[in-house]
Amino acid sequence: DITRLGKIITSGILYESTVKLAITQFNEDGSLDLTLNNTGISILDIDNSHTALNINSMAIQEDGKILLSGSLNHYQMLIARITPNGKLDLSFNKTGMNLIDLGDKQVGYGGLKSLTLLPDNKILSTGYVYINHGENNTFSNNDDHILVRLNPNGVIDETFGDKGIILNDFFGINERINHSILQADGKLLTLGMLEAGMEARWLITRY
Repeated sequence: DITRLGKIITSGILYESTVKLAITQFNEDGSLDLTLNNTGISILDIDNSHTALNINSMAIQEDGKILLSGSLNHYQMLIARITPNGKLDLSFNKTGMNLIDLGDKQVGYGGLKSLTLLPDNKILSTGYVYINHGENNTFSNNDDHILVRLNPNGVIDETFGDKGIILNDFFGINERINHSILQADGKLLTLGMLEAGMEARWLITRY
């Protein structure tokens, strides 16, 4: 992503003894920007108990803070915020991250795929989640839409959907959101796909 000052920021994962979050910032000429962690590179231990980390989306706030969404361990949906100097922002949900809590729902896997900064500075993230819809603790063979909204401080916005979360299973097959766009009228378009066996189709929804 590119900041309002023209800096180029990339994010990814680094595999060492544990999985770490890697943030790199470049100047316009491609050189490392030493204002980030004095080196241009920031390596963060999100939680050394986790064995898998996926970062799927990034957004840059007006104040230069970096929002990231993805998943931990393939099933814990993650939204994190990094300060402009490359540290976890402890003003964001007190820890720098929010692992989305789906209550008593049993999650097989899932991930947040897109981030949208709203005009009121709230944070909307969308993706998919594989939830137990069956009996006797069995998992149904389909992914569901998920939309999550956070307040600017990283705490779940309970005025949105069902305690901050919207889950939709429209057709009883795999339904994933891969991207979202905020319209001028405040409505949200999501773009994803339907999968049933070997057949796949585009799926566009509006909220």
